Amino acid sequence: MATGFEDEFTDKQTEIIAMCMEAVDGNADKVYAYGSIEKTSRMFNVFYLVNGKTQMLNAFGVPGDRIFQYLRLGMEILEEMKEICERHDRPVPTELRMIYDNKTGEYDGYFQYEPIWTEESDISITPNSIFRDWREEIEAQLSN
Repeated sequence: MATGFEDEFTDKQTEIIAMCMEAVDGNADKVYAYGSIEKTSRMFNVFYLVNGKTQMLNAFGVPGDRIFQYLRLGMEILEEMKEICERHDRPVPTELRMIYDNKTGEYDGYFQYEPIWTEESDISITPNSIFRDWREEIEAQLSN
């Protein structure tokens, strides 16, 4: 069992990636998991790289109710990550971008700690729009 902050926080990242891979029966080359933990909002979503193209969960034939369950579970894990940070007196990331390469087993995590979206921000900038922009950014990289 994990004992320190790093172990506990890493375990939750692993849990998110495992859940994302389970959702598609391991049939993805890469996983791109996104989380947002702001003061009044939580958001989780995921997209995948398969044969050089990005795919959302519905492209794998995952039924809508199951997609909702996976996304809700992702938000629950984000909340657990927040609690771990608070319990260890560490800053809570406001944004998490997790990338897992299923072929090589490599993992990269990128974390932001400054608020990205608040109720006072531009209405066009939301966690969903940031997630969508990230997917479009990855698609643009793939086409180059």
